Amino acid sequence: MRSKRKIKLQAVVTVITVILLIAVLSLGIFSFARADSMLNLEPTPLEPFATNIIGNHQNISFRSSDGQITHHGWWLPQSSQSPSKATIILVHDRGENRLQFGLDTAPLFEFLTDSGFNVLAFDQRGAGESTTASHAYGYNAYEDVIAALSYVKRVQSGAPLILMGFGAGNSAIWHAWDNLPSKNDIDEDAQQEEGVLITRSDISAIIMDTPVMSTGDCIRADVAATNLPAQWLFQWSIPLAMRLSAGNSPDINFLNDMLDAPCPLFLTRSQEDSVYSQENTDIVFSEINRLRPATSTIYLTPGSGHVSGWLDYQGSYKEELNLFLDKWFGN
Repeated sequence: MRSKRKIKLQAVVTVITVILLIAVLSLGIFSFARADSMLNLEPTPLEPFATNIIGNHQNISFRSSDGQITHHGWWLPQSSQSPSKATIILVHDRGENRLQFGLDTAPLFEFLTDSGFNVLAFDQRGAGESTTASHAYGYNAYEDVIAALSYVKRVQSGAPLILMGFGAGNSAIWHAWDNLPSKNDIDEDAQQEEGVLITRSDISAIIMDTPVMSTGDCIRADVAATNLPAQWLFQWSIPLAMRLSAGNSPDINFLNDMLDAPCPLFLTRSQEDSVYSQENTDIVFSEINRLRPATSTIYLTPGSGHVSGWLDYQGSYKEELNLFLDKWFGN
């Protein structure tokens, strides 16, 4: 009798084990398939525009460090009578291109160049006119940021460099930061491109429009915007699949890097972000304000939105950004 019960118990355990294995396998297959579709978005083409709308600009291109990706963009020289204060590299959101706000990006170009700053606006991999390639948020797009930094340092040696990120573009910025050596810790593994050495000390300021704490948080927000069942499960499995697909890249905590970065920071977002977790963005902004208030500027726009402050509150956005830039790069 006991033998029969033992056999039945073993059979039940076997069935449960098989079901769990099938469930785990199915979850893995679906998660990697979903991650693959998120990696390979259709490039967002540049919105048709008249050349005079963009203002004075030059078409430029530069290659990634491995030579496999060609990035296209615009170099917009500063238009003031004084020498250039710095060069601002714009890092667009995932699913966008160098025209982050469509044709409404042109007034941003004009504001920055009129304020004495050169601007580099470029298309990341798989965006605009750049080479089509999988875009794993900051897990691989950080290489695009480093390539842009190398390009500017090559053509404008000695000029201060400022990074300005939008949405998931901030993820690319902080992964780039994490992969750059400090000036005091340069070794043979330091990031180089055609003899141009880039270190963290080359970055003089970082401007962030709607940042979060990690690349995983960006992905989870996109997963939450879908109609997938069992959201809690896929918000764990899909970011993991994405990270593994990108070569098992680390999911770093951006807040730690923000607090440690010696350069001044500018952070802005809507009072209530309509895409990212409110708790997540609240922690980032409150900790920056609490722990490094002297070298950081916080600007919240009223109401709800996502990377929409420039579109909805352009006047005050310019005013706050101008105060920050004038404070650190005024002379």
